[in-house]
Amino acid sequence: MYGWLNCDESHTPGEISVVIPGWDPIAALSQTDAQRKDRLDQVMPFVTTFIAQDTGDVRNRIFHSVRDIALMAQQEFHDFAMHMCVAHERLPDGPRLAREATMAQIVDVHFSEIGAPSAKQVQLIKNAKKIAILIPDAIMATQLRAICCHVRGEILTDISTRPPEYAGLVNFLLELAQLCDPEHNSRHEDVGSELVNVLLTRPSSRFESVQAQIRQLLTRGLGEVVTQTMDRLSALGGLPIVTGLDALLRIIEDTLTHGRPAQWSDLIDPHLAVAKALNDCEHNLVLRASVAAVRAGVPMGSERTRQSQAALQTMQDMLRAVDQKMTPARATTARQLRAKAAPLTSAQAAEDLDAVQSWSVERLVRWIEGPVTSAAVKQPIDRQKIVAREREARRQAPPPRGNSPQAGALTEADVGGMIEDALSATARFFLDDLNELLPMASTLGADAKALGVCADLRGPLAKLAVQPSSVDEVKARNLLQTAEAATVALRASVKQAKATALVESHFAAQLSAALSTEPLVMGKRHGGVVQCAVRPSDWTFVAANFHSRWLSRAQRIEVDGLPLPLDADQALALYVTASSLSQYAFDVSVHLWRRRPGSNSLPSDHIGLYPPMNEADWFDTYIPCCVLHVPPAL
Repeated sequence: MYGWLNCDESHTPGEISVVIPGWDPIAALSQTDAQRKDRLDQVMPFVTTFIAQDTGDVRNRIFHSVRDIALMAQQEFHDFAMHMCVAHERLPDGPRLAREATMAQIVDVHFSEIGAPSAKQVQLIKNAKKIAILIPDAIMATQLRAICCHVRGEILTDISTRPPEYAGLVNFLLELAQLCDPEHNSRHEDVGSELVNVLLTRPSSRFESVQAQIRQLLTRGLGEVVTQTMDRLSALGGLPIVTGLDALLRIIEDTLTHGRPAQWSDLIDPHLAVAKALNDCEHNLVLRASVAAVRAGVPMGSERTRQSQAALQTMQDMLRAVDQKMTPARATTARQLRAKAAPLTSAQAAEDLDAVQSWSVERLVRWIEGPVTSAAVKQPIDRQKIVAREREARRQAPPPRGNSPQAGALTEADVGGMIEDALSATARFFLDDLNELLPMASTLGADAKALGVCADLRGPLAKLAVQPSSVDEVKARNLLQTAEAATVALRASVKQAKATALVESHFAAQLSAALSTEPLVMGKRHGGVVQCAVRPSDWTFVAANFHSRWLSRAQRIEVDGLPLPLDADQALALYVTASSLSQYAFDVSVHLWRRRPGSNSLPSDHIGLYPPMNEADWFDTYIPCCVLHVPPAL
């Protein structure tokens, strides 16, 4: 169902993580009668205390389910496991039955070849399905496939009850021991074990095809790719076994197609970058679901609930700490820097201006509960109302942590200045975006009318960016809405072009690799390089597949030097534009998005590396967090 939240200040200050136990359905079979009695003795007090409000069939179902889980869960997670069992059983019938159907389907495809399983095998398979109710949805397939691999290993090693259908598998394992060349390969046992696990984590229907791939790899003398991948997986660390094995199989398939590369890293590393990104994505989804569960008051047991609530409090403390650092005095200084005609001579001063202005945008969208580019704005923002709301929040909040400066109470003038900062920063974004996008869009055959509309907007945007106080607030916000709509129309009018095969096959992996090492900082307008050379026309493929796509692996950003976990109402997404740097073809930025009030939806309706953003419930704040550069093909 969920994990519990943890904040380990000694490891990474402010990092909120989700803890997800691994579950073992096999250990229950080796318990003594005394151990079973001890486990079952804990069920009745738990049931009496925690499901007293449940009645009839629901209470009966919960009781039997909790009893089953009590026999299987590790002792150190016993209380947490029983609470997660209750959380599953209390789901509405539709979601609960859908979860159980998914679990059964995952397990069944791993044992479909066993025609007449023994009593022990039946119990093992049942236990795998039962304990699956504890697994969070986002990692259900990953964790449950690992459990099935464990169960298969148990069935294989129990010779007395090994099913006859496993005879072919046993013969292949004997063959594999020789194919790994024990006479000349000092790591033959490691290679054999890893390839066995690749096989045991596949559905039964894929046994023969995967055996053929492994056999072909080793007979062609390409087995080194296995040890090379294992070493890189070990260095990478943190990947679940199934995620790593899936990546290894894709690497094997790539090796069989293209042969031995000049450097193994050229073939292996992009696959592992994607595997790492997918794993981060899954864990981010679990983190979001677990945060929502803690906030909703889902019981996790006294210790895990206390730990999770403390982590949430840390998140709130960190947000307040940033608010305290972004004082009105700093905002005034940033405004004075912006007003200077000469460019900022200090990189630190420029970054401070970006940080303060970006935080002003973030505060503004919180205040108005919507995008700066909202349509049909008719009146200025009520500064007095915002001041009153901020004062009340300040009155109720505890003091800032540590040595954070104590900000004075906001005045209406402070709020007005921050509104100007936000409007200026957003105008600057659209101005820069159009200045970079117009030449490329023209080259790619964009609609002439759309080009003209965008070109005409640059003058008003420049004035708002540099002199926001000289532009009426309502007119300024309507200008930004017009700029947003015009930019969207310009992008839509660009003629689609066929991308090169290399870009189609490699861009996602190289983008994932670049993002994996790039610090994400609120207001950051620079970054590293995506190592995938492109033609100008490849922009249409990249924009179609990566623009306004959720960066689902991201869990935090840095704000003014503080690592700040993303709140449930925040997400990061990609933004594809042209490039302001002549040596690059175009850029891929990361933007901060916000969820509209009243919605509980995830940033995307889809799961994966870069799924499309749910633009009905979420909006782009146009706050950059990094800008990655894509080089041109020579």
